[in-house]
Amino acid sequence: MKKIHFFQIVVIAFWISNLFAGGIQDKLGFGFNVNSQKLYGDTQTGAFVFGGNPFVLRYDFKPYAYLETDIGFSKLSTKISGVNLDTDMINLGVKVGYRFLHTKRINPLFYVGIGVFNFRLGNSPRFWDGYGAVGVGTEMFVNNSLGLNFTGDFRYTSGTDFDGGGNSWRKDGFLNIAFGLNYY
Repeated sequence: MKKIHFFQIVVIAFWISNLFAGGIQDKLGFGFNVNSQKLYGDTQTGAFVFGGNPFVLRYDFKPYAYLETDIGFSKLSTKISGVNLDTDMINLGVKVGYRFLHTKRINPLFYVGIGVFNFRLGNSPRFWDGYGAVGVGTEMFVNNSLGLNFTGDFRYTSGTDFDGGGNSWRKDGFLNIAFGLNYY
């Protein structure tokens, strides 16, 4: 039996959308983000570190509502007992968002999301973890095809390992601030 790949599912979804919804060019956006993240864990001493989401895919299923996926890489950094601890991350996430003023040039937005990430603490083996995100932002349209995005979200992780596995009952999390471009 032949496997269906993610790319094939995306192509089929866009074809169906074009068939029933009047044109994918009004619904599909491609983009990228540059972001900075700050760890909030047991240590509370994380620093802002840069990363990126070089591939963002946005699908507008309504003029005011969208689904967005992103694939990214980033790093979190903290200091524990005088030792720097850097975390290399690769993440894959999905968000559902709502645009408040979808017919205006400047659109405030709100979104929630979930995702998974693969990370390494220093020289240790790589681990998997999940997160939930809540965020706000603004999309400013330069023209009908190009939007500038400014977003900020807090991502709650399901583990306590980012800062060396502190003994606190609190889960780790991180603040993610991003600037990006979307082409529709």
